[in-house]
Amino acid sequence: VNDSVTITISPQPELGKDTAFCEGSSLTLSPGRFGKYYWNGSSTEGQSTYKASSKGMVTVKTIDAKGCSGFDTIEIKAPYTKPIVNLGKDTSFCWKKKVVLNAGNQGAKYKWNNGATTQTIEADTTKTYSVTVTDAHDCSNNDAISVTVKIPVIPTIGVVTQSSTSHNLIAWEPDNLKKIKQYCIWKENTSSVFEKIKTISKNDSTYYIDEQSNPKIKASRYALTSIDEECGNESRLSSVHSSLHLSCMMKNGVVTAKWNNYEGLPVAKYTLWRALKGKPLQVYQTVDANQGTETIFVDDKSLGLNSYYQVSFDLSGPVKPSMLKSDSGPFSVSLSNLAESELSGVSDVAVSDVRIYPNPASESFRLSNIEMAQITVYSLWGSEIMSRNVKDNEPVSVKGWQKGLYYIK
Repeated sequence: VNDSVTITISPQPELGKDTAFCEGSSLTLSPGRFGKYYWNGSSTEGQSTYKASSKGMVTVKTIDAKGCSGFDTIEIKAPYTKPIVNLGKDTSFCWKKKVVLNAGNQGAKYKWNNGATTQTIEADTTKTYSVTVTDAHDCSNNDAISVTVKIPVIPTIGVVTQSSTSHNLIAWEPDNLKKIKQYCIWKENTSSVFEKIKTISKNDSTYYIDEQSNPKIKASRYALTSIDEECGNESRLSSVHSSLHLSCMMKNGVVTAKWNNYEGLPVAKYTLWRALKGKPLQVYQTVDANQGTETIFVDDKSLGLNSYYQVSFDLSGPVKPSMLKSDSGPFSVSLSNLAESELSGVSDVAVSDVRIYPNPASESFRLSNIEMAQITVYSLWGSEIMSRNVKDNEPVSVKGWQKGLYYIK
């Protein structure tokens, strides 16, 4: 007689090999899927998982759906010690220097908050640096350090304007909280390179008159730096400010006033002033600032050649230099040079050897000390009266001319 029997062995719980975990953490044990669980000899039914948080033996008894029992045991060994990470105390140091941060634990894995994965990094920026170190047991620890770099403050020019001596004046307000030792004034040269032209102590007035400037000829560009007391470092250049240069050319009674737009401050509108020579300036027009590098205003109701102009704009608030003296503010406007209305195309260069006589003239005039020259005569309003070649001492008739002042080119 033949017969067969099928024997089914129920699955046994499996807690895994003896193990350990990192200090400060825990290990969740799961023996598998069963009907009931009894942990560490307890007669009370427990959960399907067990959280081990200390060393020792852990046992489990399981009962499956068929009523079969299973047993397993695991030893939880002493926890692994976390890697010791110590970046040191918060620190500070002078600009242009650096500090090396070392996370220790050679051979571990590193993850810095700046993306580095090396054991050491160089810190040269003000920020908080942090690192996570993971050892061979996959245990992690971290540390952070606050680094402060003592960077000299970059000063700010308040305004560039005209002094009472018709030179450029650079003014700024002192910053007494930044431990500034000195201020340095820089000026752009003809090669578009900034050169240091003056160093001013923190105890002096925070303004400077550039005696070498000539606002009637051209605009100049300036910047500031500071030198700090603690480290002696010089800051980077401040934002650039430019002076206003105004020129006024006249042709046929119309004056074209042209000036560079101020650089360093936003300017929406300029005020144009004008007057006859010997008279005080008066506000003439408000002119919208043009887009680009310069603004132009055409005065078709000019006062003639015997007049002058000036441009200004209001600051959003007064600039108050330290140790106020005469010509040192506070400043609420920026002024251009005074510009006389000049004939278009007429040179400013005087020829001292050339003599015009008689002057005044009633019938004619003559030019001496010339061999042959082409002359052009203009009225006070810039209108051309005549143009011709003349020889030395040749009479030039003025018959039919109205009485008045004329210009000869």
